[in-house]
Amino acid sequence: MKHLVIYDGNCNLCTTLVQQLEQWDDGSEFCYVPMQDNQTLAQYNITEQDCEKGMIVIDLDTEEQWQGADAAEKIGLLLPFSRPLIKLYQSIPGLKLFGDTAYSHIRDNRYNWFGKTNSTYWSDLKLSDNFKKERELSTEEQLVMKEMENCDGECLQKAEIN
Repeated sequence: MKHLVIYDGNCNLCTTLVQQLEQWDDGSEFCYVPMQDNQTLAQYNITEQDCEKGMIVIDLDTEEQWQGADAAEKIGLLLPFSRPLIKLYQSIPGLKLFGDTAYSHIRDNRYNWFGKTNSTYWSDLKLSDNFKKERELSTEEQLVMKEMENCDGECLQKAEIN
């Protein structure tokens, strides 16, 4: 899994699409969390207001984010069978504007058109500790770690004194 999909876990359309993605991908490229998962949202500095703008896709390696229609395109580009269709869609002038507008209308009317459930859908292919990006150490931190590896007890005592 390389990408996190944040979706509305109370939206019937959103959860149906996530369930379909789960079948197509089977967890090899995507993991999923509902926008109702405040703990995960906080880890990525995402607010509830951010989520109201549409689904979010996060590259877990780079933490680059896509939202709304751009997130849907990103998902399409990452699925091998839909990549050619998305490339064609992106190449036709004016189609992107149409797609963005359509996405906004669906997003804003999703509960009226597709319904809202009181119980949040939680995917089994959720973000696990194995897929959370570990913070990379700075050059200075790497040097300190290397010194500590080569250090005997005496240099640790000196470091504590300073």
